[in-house]
Amino acid sequence: MSDQPGSSPEPRVAFAAQLRDLRAQCGKPTQQELADAMHCGRTMVSEMLTGRCQGSVGTARRRFPTWKQAWALVTACAGSDSKELEERWRARWLGRPAESWMLCDTAKQLPD
Repeated sequence: MSDQPGSSPEPRVAFAAQLRDLRAQCGKPTQQELADAMHCGRTMVSEMLTGRCQGSVGTARRRFPTWKQAWALVTACAGSDSKELEERWRARWLGRPAESWMLCDTAKQLPD
């Protein structure tokens, strides 16, 4: 698929757009505020909101965040970790096609 106007967005881009919409609905906290709440770097938040992860040699790779990363961003935005919210966002996260299952392996790992 293409990122060109008029075409269907790639699933990672669509998921990132959903995360950006959630952020906007929650008062648009800064990326640094989200990073602080998630215990990660601001770059990781930026990558999740744009659907990009930087490769080890500086080339952009587009990969999905892990569920743990996605859920941390959702709860940081929403200020809630309700079961209903988790089920809704997990379904969105799982809705990506199998070819996009490569995870954002260069992002910092969140603490357990």
